[in-house]
Amino acid sequence: MSLLAVVPRQRNQNVEERLQAAYSNDFSLSSTCFIVDDEAFTGDVARKIGLTGGHRVASSSGAAFELGGGYSGHATGSLWEWLRKHEEKLYKTVAI
Repeated sequence: MSLLAVVPRQRNQNVEERLQAAYSNDFSLSSTCFIVDDEAFTGDVARKIGLTGGHRVASSSGAAFELGGGYSGHATGSLWEWLRKHEEKLYKTVAI
């Protein structure tokens, strides 16, 4: 699995409900930033929660980003704990 940051431009209750339904183990950094664990491509994740595609939530916009390993900042201790528990997914390598 990979870690992805899902960042709606503004809070949207319908997007949040879809996100919670799809990712019960997500980490909510703020009302507009969530970290999820999924092997899917970023576009698939954005479609799944209604940020894009044919089932897009009305008036929603935002993006999904695959996280690549580095992180820094000033945040709640639970964020750093959550990232440590998922750290192997941040630093995974892919053989091609």
